[in-house]
Amino acid sequence: MMKRKYMYLVIPGFFPVGEDVYTINIDTFAAEGKVVRLDAIVKGIKIREDITTLSLLGYSPSKYYNGAGLFESINLGISLGEIDTAFICDFCYYDENSKKIYYLDNISEEESDELITSLNERFNGNFRGIPIRFYKISNQRMLLVLDEDIDSLIVDDFEDVITKTIEKQDIFKGTWAVFFYDILDIVRDELKDHNVNKIRRDNNKNEINFIWIWGKGKKKLIPMFKDLYKKKALNITTNAFIGSVTKTLGFDVINY
Repeated sequence: MMKRKYMYLVIPGFFPVGEDVYTINIDTFAAEGKVVRLDAIVKGIKIREDITTLSLLGYSPSKYYNGAGLFESINLGISLGEIDTAFICDFCYYDENSKKIYYLDNISEEESDELITSLNERFNGNFRGIPIRFYKISNQRMLLVLDEDIDSLIVDDFEDVITKTIEKQDIFKGTWAVFFYDILDIVRDELKDHNVNKIRRDNNKNEINFIWIWGKGKKKLIPMFKDLYKKKALNITTNAFIGSVTKTLGFDVINY
């Protein structure tokens, strides 16, 4: 007897399209399958791709979600200790005149490697007695791991601040706010006159003069998908972050 296989087709940001758009594949899925409505949003929890992915796969976010930084640390093979806290840091451009944050998609591998190396050298593994380390996730993104239980820190997700007016004094809130403002000041000082930015200025590119620190994650034991549902799973995705989420659950992942 052939084993039944299941496929989730998740289309993020899908919206109604006009008649001139070719949708034969989606139309076929709808016509030959069962169409149902599933509300994967948990009341009281922010709508975000990592959270909804957990929910779609049968994991209650209120039980298993413990921050975006957790997924990226597992994806990088970094084992968080009991008190460690991991943050996602996105390289970006902060316009001092407009007070707006801009996403940078033109950061090269060499630029990213140089900047992360310089930041680790600048902090030398320690900030105010707390072990600190930056790890590369992608050319645009790194992971910040602190050997400290960061309990009270409020900061918006990166996607929520892009091209919005942001006063620097309003970025962090909570008892750890001053600590992270000081980290940010050191990072900005290191980036300001870095050779990477000197070259970018000469080539009329926006400087990499800011990082957005967000996605606080803590250690959490999450059962593997195959243990919960007795099925192997594969994720084919164009979204590296969602790949990190599903890899955490034991999926094989193909980043397309």
